[in-house]
Amino acid sequence: MKTGLLNITLILGSIILFNSCNQDEFYKKDYLKEMFPTPEKDRSLDPTKNVEPPVLTDSNTNNPNVGNNTNNPNVGNNINNPNVGNNTNNPNIPPVDQTNPTPIPTTPNPASCQLKTITENFSTQGTSPKVDILWVIDNSGSMGDEQNNLRRNLDSFINKFLSKNVDFKMAITTTDDKKIYSGKVNGKLDFLTSAKATQDLPSFLSAFKRWTQVGTWGSGREKGFNTTLNFLNRYSTNFLRSDAYFIPIYLSDEEEQSGYSISKYIEALAKYKTVDKIRSYSIVSSYRRKHTKWETEGQRYEFLSNELHGQTLDIHDNFADSLDVISTNIVEINKRFKLKYKVEGEVNVTVDDKHLVNNEYLHKHEYKKDDHEEDKEREDHEENESDEVELNLSTNVKHNVKVTYNTCL
Repeated sequence: MKTGLLNITLILGSIILFNSCNQDEFYKKDYLKEMFPTPEKDRSLDPTKNVEPPVLTDSNTNNPNVGNNTNNPNVGNNINNPNVGNNTNNPNIPPVDQTNPTPIPTTPNPASCQLKTITENFSTQGTSPKVDILWVIDNSGSMGDEQNNLRRNLDSFINKFLSKNVDFKMAITTTDDKKIYSGKVNGKLDFLTSAKATQDLPSFLSAFKRWTQVGTWGSGREKGFNTTLNFLNRYSTNFLRSDAYFIPIYLSDEEEQSGYSISKYIEALAKYKTVDKIRSYSIVSSYRRKHTKWETEGQRYEFLSNELHGQTLDIHDNFADSLDVISTNIVEINKRFKLKYKVEGEVNVTVDDKHLVNNEYLHKHEYKKDDHEEDKEREDHEENESDEVELNLSTNVKHNVKVTYNTCL
């Protein structure tokens, strides 16, 4: 009898322990707002205040070359340094491809507003893109398969960058916002660069793949926005280059839970980089699937990617295809020009004083409601919406671009 009671006690204790371990990871979509604190009550980082993000006490905070490499403590930086170039510029490539479809028309509504004509001037630098990429990877308990899928498909992502002479830096952090981990680089800050990949690609890929395996012991309250800002607080001086785009890429199967609006988060990012030089991409759950207990829709990541003219891919789609979409967008980033305002009607584009008729694209920006925004903030947000123009220009030739359009005052 005593043995039977002891066995029952052990079984019940195991069940309670299992449920408590998984409680932090389980958030039903319909109750997310109730499950994590509101911005007014608990916010580990308030981007609306004109103050710096919290200073995190850590022995390695001031050393940009040492990160939270708990999973890979023995990874070093022992590589060869041959002075190898990769210049594939082709001066014979025509600057403009005249085979693209006609522009996407929009319908002006002059009855509802007063139209004003705007002219904006842009220029391409005649060089391949320069990008600083931050991978923000969910390290909660349900992300093992997704991290493995990412690792298996990184080769083609990097090879496309190298084939197009993209000048890149990359770093990796997680969505775990606990103070000692929030924004801390996993791996080495100065290792994942195009120069290192050109010098010794096998060593580069080996380190990159190891460092993306961030583990599954992180917090179930994924706060990718907070950890991004804390990464910038720690390392922006050594990581961000003034003439490069900053591109966070989010990988998560849960909703983002930092608790403040998208527009306030973008305001906080703008302290480190002008908004026109930021793009955001997301690989997240686009809808809730059956039998996925821990999964919720990543709407806030999707909203951010929409606001910053990036793209959102579904975490259950083929990873190779998703990474190919992202790498292609980044490679062609110099072909897209963010306008200051929303366009009413069509755009008039000239490249090097030649008027373009059939090859300009107008990317209309659709506002998506953010439940964290208050009414006044939402009104300001909608008022400050803008569109983009994409041109099929060769990136290795310098061009002067002029865009004229009407906007609604």
